[in-house]
Amino acid sequence: HSLQSNAELPPLVRHSHSTWQTQCAKPHTRGASTTLAALLVHDEQACVVNIGDSRVWRIRPTAGIAVCHQISRDHTLWQQQRDQGDQQESDFAPANLYQALSHSLTLGDPNTGVHAMHIWRSQLRPGDIFLLATDGLHGSAAPFKLHSHWDTHLSVQHNLYQLFALWGRRRRI
Repeated sequence: HSLQSNAELPPLVRHSHSTWQTQCAKPHTRGASTTLAALLVHDEQACVVNIGDSRVWRIRPTAGIAVCHQISRDHTLWQQQRDQGDQQESDFAPANLYQALSHSLTLGDPNTGVHAMHIWRSQLRPGDIFLLATDGLHGSAAPFKLHSHWDTHLSVQHNLYQLFALWGRRRRI
């Protein structure tokens, strides 16, 4: 069906999760899970939804530099501690224990994850670029600072190639 506004993205995600539950939940798949990052652009408005630690960044070229803003919120124990003031932004990577997901979309429980969906809406500006990535990208450089890997003087394709190369180098280490 045709979407009439970006407000329809959260209900669409809920419906998709329900459909996934109906079509794929079997005894041998129970407990399988995934994270989600979704973007819908409509009438110069953007809506982003995320669950888990798949991330979404807005890259806004400003005066020749990339102003990168992480839109998504990680649903991890580490992020929960940071939100509660128990941890501060730092240059060290937390132990894997703290990177455990607190929310994801899971087969077998139709309510898991969807209630924790992070929703962000904003007006678009000319030149805005959105990058949606799995945890493989931000896990490739700790801490991951997108602005240090994005060059506004290069094409989007070249920047993506550079990010993929970074990911490939980090995966081999």
